[in-house]
Amino acid sequence: MDYLRELRHELPDLPPCTLQESQFPFPLPTFPTGLEGTDQGAKPIEPTPLSHYFFLAEVSLRRLLNRARHTASQLSPGIDSVTATHISESIHHLEDQLQQWLECLPPALQFNLPPDLLPSPHEPELVKLMRERYVEAREFLYRVFLYICLHGGDRLTHAQVIAYSAKATAGLRLSVYRIQTEKPFFRHMGSWIACRVRFNQALCLVAAARGKELGMESARYVLVPPAWRECVGAVRDRLEIWSDEGAGIPELTTLLNWLLE
Repeated sequence: MDYLRELRHELPDLPPCTLQESQFPFPLPTFPTGLEGTDQGAKPIEPTPLSHYFFLAEVSLRRLLNRARHTASQLSPGIDSVTATHISESIHHLEDQLQQWLECLPPALQFNLPPDLLPSPHEPELVKLMRERYVEAREFLYRVFLYICLHGGDRLTHAQVIAYSAKATAGLRLSVYRIQTEKPFFRHMGSWIACRVRFNQALCLVAAARGKELGMESARYVLVPPAWRECVGAVRDRLEIWSDEGAGIPELTTLLNWLLE
């Protein structure tokens, strides 16, 4: 239920339901302690399944992402230096929380840290999903800085441009990593949301490349990965294959086709 509540807040345009009326925050789910009325001495307690840890980590990460989206809602095309500083401080706090989340993962869910280390060739499914969710969260935090660099113009200080460009560049590296390391047609419980995530990351690559082409002053230190166009094309091709799997996916493909023309 906690997982559904978090997902309900992440997708605010869904039809009204009782979950929408629930209040935040929710307590984290707890592990089952055994069935009531059973003789615990008659049967040894089985170890906690790894899936319990996975969903605990997933729910807590969704909370962090929801807080990040709330912070990102303060962005505007006319963002100034003061607002950028305020948003940056909020994102830095969320970065610290994401690092704590990473350090709290049980050994069975730990993964090779992106983007410098490639996934293990024999990576278990839950570890793969956890790693990709981490990349999604980290990239989203850095995406805020890309937005600031593309819209700040001469309203940002030189120090801000330098600092934010480094974060924006790191986010673009994560986008390329996510696209290049993805198993293109791996079906799982979050496949539809994964289509949306990879589309957003492709948009960031396009936006960064266009910003550099237009000579935006506040984006001059942002480094666009050389493989950006190849990655955007890969996302387009994958979305096209997934187009019959869910509403809205064909439209995403059309948009990327238009942007790549």
